[in-house]
Amino acid sequence: MNTSIIEEDKDEAEEIKRGRLPISRLVPNAVTLMALCFGLTSIKLALVGKWELAVACILISCFLDGIDGRLARLLNATSPFGAQLDSLSDFVNFGICPALITYLWTIKIIPTGNVTWAAVLFYAICCAIRLARFNVSLDTEDEMSAKLNKMFFIGVPSPTGSLLALLPLMIQFEIGGTFDPKINLCVLVIVGFLMASRVPTFSGKKIAINPKMVWLVMLSAGFILGMLIMEPWITISVFLCLYLVTIPFSIKYYYKIKNSHIHE
Repeated sequence: MNTSIIEEDKDEAEEIKRGRLPISRLVPNAVTLMALCFGLTSIKLALVGKWELAVACILISCFLDGIDGRLARLLNATSPFGAQLDSLSDFVNFGICPALITYLWTIKIIPTGNVTWAAVLFYAICCAIRLARFNVSLDTEDEMSAKLNKMFFIGVPSPTGSLLALLPLMIQFEIGGTFDPKINLCVLVIVGFLMASRVPTFSGKKIAINPKMVWLVMLSAGFILGMLIMEPWITISVFLCLYLVTIPFSIKYYYKIKNSHIHE
């Protein structure tokens, strides 16, 4: 190990012993709280009818949620407190906020929203179940489960679920007009079920790129970034639809790997 890294760790340990917390330890939790702020702000924006900004806040929350854990590992700042804070933030950002945005959008079209509220509750409960099961699985996984968990999620991840729940709104931003409110209800229920289910979905953690194909990946990334800037809603909608298409393949591949391990 690099000597400078060892010395840095010793200095950090000394600071903690003196009752001082290195600022680097606070960065991941600060990012998590930023994600929470964006999530809650999405509700405020939805209440005043700024729907596109509300959905954009959820997108930012998804991005921040994707980097806070990586920052924690990079800065050697992982902690039980951070893990619990992240889970609670995820429930608010991806379990409550998207459902409330959909609810407010729907009752704008139909005054009575009792059935819509039932769908909101179902979605939020499913998200809570998904997050609780994920937290428990971290402490109980065996060697095979650890291997599969690097390649698959069990159930649709809550950030992806939040975007899928908002998919009808994003499509409507692009094409205009008014959706049948029943579509919003059906999407909430279906996405909630997918989050709480044990359906395996690709995680993308183990994707490796052939060095010879780096140029193509960079070119594709540039094209996608350009599309996100020029046509954000249709681009995100297309990727979400492609994600749904991959689910049957992820199920097949998951059980193929699992069965091959059993027969070894």
